Amino acid sequence: MANPVLEWAIADSLELLESFYLSSRFSEACVSAFGKEISCEAYHVALAALPPVSVVPDTTLPGAHGAYASNPPRILLAESLLSGPPGLLRDVLLEEIGHYLDDRFNPADSPGDEGAFWAALVQGRSLTAEQLKARKQ
Repeated sequence: MANPVLEWAIADSLELLESFYLSSRFSEACVSAFGKEISCEAYHVALAALPPVSVVPDTTLPGAHGAYASNPPRILLAESLLSGPPGLLRDVLLEEIGHYLDDRFNPADSPGDEGAFWAALVQGRSLTAEQLKARKQ
């Protein structure tokens, strides 16, 4: 049975990702988060091929709200997210989608937490000088 909270979060995240693509910040954000520009076609193909999203017991992800697994590609979300603040669910989902995009477009994992960085950029959050410096290392 599908979970309406999860369905909302996925639809909301995809809508936000599409709006972000149309923004003037998209190309720069791709370079900052993933180290390269991403074409329109490649981005939309990647979003259309979003891996399955599974809700797992919190004990499966000790100390984490979510995870991206690359083989086979899938996004795992802690069960407690479904009853928590909707914004947190969307934040975690966007972060894990960022990890998925990095995996899709790069042969090796980008340095740092590119998923969290991507989620912040997509949501228009201000980044501290430390966060920006960490991305450049």
